[in-house]
Amino acid sequence: MLAGFWLAVSPFALDYTATGRGFDGRWNSVVVGVVLVLLAVVRTVVLDATPLLSLACVVLGAWLIIAPFVLGYNEGTDAPTVVGHHMAMGFIVVVTAGFSAAATYQYRRDARRRT
Repeated sequence: MLAGFWLAVSPFALDYTATGRGFDGRWNSVVVGVVLVLLAVVRTVVLDATPLLSLACVVLGAWLIIAPFVLGYNEGTDAPTVVGHHMAMGFIVVVTAGFSAAATYQYRRDARRRT
């Protein structure tokens, strides 16, 4: 949830605007951040939520890693900041969401064995 919140506010906190001729990287941060927060809230409220929500977060993390190159905001004076930020946050999201999905699958598997 914190990663999503940070992604949503980071374009304004880090003030990156000059990211090249492609898509504006700020909006990718905001949209992906808001979606991550929403998915985290659902996973928190519904403790036995499907691990597919965590897998969706893994996909969003992977998207953060490749988005600067796919959307073309990897040029310009602020591009190194944006690309580095998105790659680092993407890695963090992939790892934490991957662990969350694995833990949920393990919990379900163990619960089935006990019954």
